[in-house]
Amino acid sequence: MKKSFIFSDKMKVNYIFEEKFKLGYFQESSIPFLFLKNSFEENFYYFRRFKISVTDIHFRSLKSDAGKVKIGIIANSVEDMTLGDRIVRDYNLLNKSNCQVFIIPMGFDWTLSLEDSVTYQRFVAEYFDLLISLGGDDIHPSLYNQKNLFAQNVNFERDLSEFNLVKYYKKYSTGVFLGICRGHQLSAIIDGFELIQDLGEINSECLAKHRKSSNENPEYIYHSVQINPSLLSRLFGYKNNSTFCVNVNSYHHQAVKFSENKDSFCAALDKEHNVIEALVSNNHKSISVQFHPELPNELNKNHEFTELGHSFIRRVVAYARLHKRFKIKTTSDISQTQEVNSQLPSEQKFRKFK
Repeated sequence: MKKSFIFSDKMKVNYIFEEKFKLGYFQESSIPFLFLKNSFEENFYYFRRFKISVTDIHFRSLKSDAGKVKIGIIANSVEDMTLGDRIVRDYNLLNKSNCQVFIIPMGFDWTLSLEDSVTYQRFVAEYFDLLISLGGDDIHPSLYNQKNLFAQNVNFERDLSEFNLVKYYKKYSTGVFLGICRGHQLSAIIDGFELIQDLGEINSECLAKHRKSSNENPEYIYHSVQINPSLLSRLFGYKNNSTFCVNVNSYHHQAVKFSENKDSFCAALDKEHNVIEALVSNNHKSISVQFHPELPNELNKNHEFTELGHSFIRRVVAYARLHKRFKIKTTSDISQTQEVNSQLPSEQKFRKFK
């Protein structure tokens, strides 16, 4: 049986595949990347785009543990594809919750036919109980019908690939979607919102309060957001039917423009600048936040926010597990959704911090 040795600038990589779908593992790592087999058997164009050299391919089964929540994390950078620190950190954080975690490659459909692209999207929608879209570069403004005035490091091909995957998942999957930062903005665009391309358009103070500055201490600026009674507030461990404020980390110069929407509602708001900080879909299957609950404390430099954020991530996984158990399929199953909401794990004490 032939093995595939793939060399990156960091380490030797071993991608392994089987039948229609295949997993790729980095050598001496258990982190799997999910590929569609027929697009990589003989065509190494995909890997060449990342300046990765490939020899042969080794096939291996995709095995599923029916009792575990299956989580897909969408890679959106070359660093993710070469096991950068972020993708390893996020994988390890989610893997602690007794889940099966897989990485969906950046530009997964770049070498696929339209038919195979849909096959991949359908598989992701049916297979994963939780799909996560991470932070990253700005999204191409053409996806929300604007000219590019202030967007940075855009890549239309990459953005369209992730846009189509998330749109398909949100529409057809019975699983839960979680968007973080860029993922929040992407989810909002899919639902029909527009982005503010640079918060400096509002005023310089707004941009200063939201964007990371290397001169700031701690490294991430924190600003206050109002969290409204919703699934989001429950995922934060707050069960009272009232609004509350919390300081969140901030690493963005773009934001979701406030507007009414038929598919989702504003669950968290920067009231000072009227910027949407979180969205929850009306069917309660899509949650997105502008801030970064997943970051470790060495980046947050704030133990309380790190604890709050990681508790939020654990509850989202628990929510996906309950969704899997109840097999919620449509918005008409609202009684089941409410039952799931009532079973969310909670902390003994919810702590707001300054």
